[in-house]
Amino acid sequence: MVRSDILTLLLKFQVDQWLDFAPQLVAGASFAAACEAANAALTLRTYLAGHSISVADVAVWGQLKGVIARSSVGPLPQGHTCLQNLPTRCRRTHALLRCLVVRPGFATCM
Repeated sequence: MVRSDILTLLLKFQVDQWLDFAPQLVAGASFAAACEAANAALTLRTYLAGHSISVADVAVWGQLKGVIARSSVGPLPQGHTCLQNLPTRCRRTHALLRCLVVRPGFATCM
């Protein structure tokens, strides 16, 4: 196996792990512990899997956004700075993708 194939498999494995993890971010007793686990993972890296945004980041961000919007959880627990920065990165990427889809080749709408 070539090194790039191994890295690709590792990235897919990491993404799968976070996709399995995202549904654990639900309102209730386990919410704080799940936030702690995600924050700990983001303490040493910018993205949950790999070196750029992936479906793993978007899944966790979407789940957090949904839980906070639908329940009385309120903002993320204090001290989860790394996790609090995840929505900003996802929104920036979402805005860029929307810009490129709406206006292909015109990247000044950021």
